[in-house]
Amino acid sequence: MSRGGTTLYVTGFSHGTRARDLAYEFERYVNLAHAHAHAHVHVRVLVLSFSRAPSSMSMP
Repeated sequence: MSRGGTTLYVTGFSHGTRARDLAYEFERYVNLAHAHAHAHVHVRVLVLSFSRAPSSMSMP
């Protein structure tokens, strides 16, 4: 990822949730450079990479 970016790790969502579904929700607040879901044996992690700082709008 480019310098100055931010990476957010999101956990605790159902196994049926797709990376693009969560990316859609987060893109309302920030400009995403990349969204990728990693599935592990017991934990699913979504990695969201921001191409710039999050907007001033706060998340609900």
